[in-house]
Amino acid sequence: MPTADPPLSPEKWARLREIHAKVLEAPQEQQSALLELLCGDDTEIRVEMNGLFSAARNAGSFLEENASVAFDHLVSPPTQELSTGTVLDSRFHILRYIDRGGMGAVYEAWDAELQEAVALKTIRPEIASHQSIIERFKQEVRQAHHVTHPNICRVNDLFSHDFSPGHRLWFFTMQLLKGETLGQRLRRSGPLQHAEALEVVRQIISGLSEAHRHGVIHRDFKSANVMLTEDGDRVRALITDFGLACEATTGRLGGKEHPGQGTPAYTAPEQWFEGTATPCSDQYSLGVVMCEMLTGERPDPVAREGESFLPLRLPASKNLDRHWEGAICRCLERRPENRFHSLEDILKSIDPAHRRKLVLRSAAGALAFALVSAIAILISSDVIRLPVMAGRKPASREGIVLSQGPRLSHDGKTLVYVSDQERSGRLDVFLYPLPKGPARRIMIASHPEIEIKERPAISPDGNWIAFETAQHPAGVYLASVHDGAATLIAANGHEPSFSPDGKWMLYSTSGDEFV
Repeated sequence: MPTADPPLSPEKWARLREIHAKVLEAPQEQQSALLELLCGDDTEIRVEMNGLFSAARNAGSFLEENASVAFDHLVSPPTQELSTGTVLDSRFHILRYIDRGGMGAVYEAWDAELQEAVALKTIRPEIASHQSIIERFKQEVRQAHHVTHPNICRVNDLFSHDFSPGHRLWFFTMQLLKGETLGQRLRRSGPLQHAEALEVVRQIISGLSEAHRHGVIHRDFKSANVMLTEDGDRVRALITDFGLACEATTGRLGGKEHPGQGTPAYTAPEQWFEGTATPCSDQYSLGVVMCEMLTGERPDPVAREGESFLPLRLPASKNLDRHWEGAICRCLERRPENRFHSLEDILKSIDPAHRRKLVLRSAAGALAFALVSAIAILISSDVIRLPVMAGRKPASREGIVLSQGPRLSHDGKTLVYVSDQERSGRLDVFLYPLPKGPARRIMIASHPEIEIKERPAISPDGNWIAFETAQHPAGVYLASVHDGAATLIAANGHEPSFSPDGKWMLYSTSGDEFV
């Protein structure tokens, strides 16, 4: 099974993941031949493929075939199909056969109790014979009941039916969706336009965020697990197959299990190599899907050389807008702490309407701060030195992804704000001397990769900035504007601000108390 230190070279490891993904996505009747073709005469790859597919045999998913189960399906005969009219558990009437996957067959059935058509998915006997797997299925169904959202496929329950002594069929039912998967749509019609992709991503983020709020992580998110259905005059995206979901414990989202779980081409490196899954792991998979939506291709699977990951390579595409490219690259950061703080932050960087709103808000905020400072200086000083802001362009230059959170120094000489104009998708602090600039990025010397949240504060003398970050670790930092040396002054602090004389700092704690 794959371990933290794979036995193959980085090149062969990347090839292994690519073969695995292609085999699972190919039509059933082509899988065996494709596996033979892709492995060729490479015995090493062939051996590793067998080990990969059989590694997590007893850790299967109730909604999406595990790698080991998918491979078993390639080499073992299918179980007997249920005929139309078969009644299971005195309740479910089989209407038609839909498809077959590694876990079992999928049918449309009539639920006599709910009085509605449902999707019924059987579990192959050799899998269901393990009591530990059945118990896990039950746990995952209980988890799924907590997540109700218009962009998540509803899971009903797990059932069993005894045909005869010793012949028990386990199955579960879920919401019947009519449409096509996002993966099928891309193969049929090619990449999406940006506006169409934005609407799908917005719905996906809404569904995944709701699942994360309930402590459920998808762990195998991909384009094949997004159903596109007709909803009036619009398309609705629904996330399916939370089959590798894990539950948060002791207030912590995520869990650690065996490495090598999930679909290789979509799986985050920390989940694939170490078995650690968090909401950031789903974000990584979303980044792969976003790339696939706009380019028709996925980025190269993650490969590792020793303890270092090989550089990321996105498919070359003229259709990839630079705002989207910046967001995708950040989602695909090898280290989870370098990805977006939340899924909602992705929309801030790719949604043109949101960016326009932020620019207008920043301009209005800058003018408001200037007016307030002018009044204060007029009262406290005989000389008014505040520069005129009316008619000036925003401090941020044309084409940046995001600029926000402006604050004016007490003497009215410096504007401080955050922007990602130097690093697309990642916020830094900038100082803008009034009235003519130019803007200067403040490098945080002790933490060069740190990201600063909106609305930093600047001291009255202009020598210090205070900012909040959610990493390295989280809290309020004080940094020199001259050399960028930063010190953590309030762990888990928020919204720093200086007193007018610069002798005190005000900030809130996680309990919303001010210090």
